[in-house]
Amino acid sequence: MIHSSLRMKFTPEKLPEAREILCSIVERIRVSQGCLGCDVYQHLLEPGVLLFGEWWDNHADQGRHGYPCIEGSSW
Repeated sequence: MIHSSLRMKFTPEKLPEAREILCSIVERIRVSQGCLGCDVYQHLLEPGVLLFGEWWDNHADQGRHGYPCIEGSSW
């Protein structure tokens, strides 16, 4: 199993938009071949901090997925 995570910090103004975008990305990733799980977490003690986590069956599935939905994003 492959796990990857990304910790991100947003300004209060951008946090709602970031949450919305990341939640839509999670739904798309969850149906990808080899995806074992994908979630977004909000840090309770650090305002504006989100954690994006993915779990994959293997490196090939993770690599095949890529991140076209994030490339060129303005947030």
